[in-house]
Amino acid sequence: MDELKEGICAFSTIQKYKKEMEEIEQILGKALMYPWFKDDQCNFPNATEADGVAIGDHTAWSLAHQAADRIKELAEEVDRHNARVHKLSLNEWRTFDQS
Repeated sequence: MDELKEGICAFSTIQKYKKEMEEIEQILGKALMYPWFKDDQCNFPNATEADGVAIGDHTAWSLAHQAADRIKELAEEVDRHNARVHKLSLNEWRTFDQS
């Protein structure tokens, strides 16, 4: 009987992790501007916002890497912009005391 209880507990834990992974994938997919199912009614008839975004074969891991790369790109763009505004080279901006 203990084995059955352990099996049920393990299954429940796996289901929780699966749901959490799906939620993380949707959060990252939306942030990365993946296409919404609802916007492709031809292929996904009756899809709504509740159906989320189409991330293809990506996982939370691969989406997190994409998000990290995008954050780095945006930080670089901000640095270049700020350097231009302050009439500094990129290296000067990055070593400029902004306090």
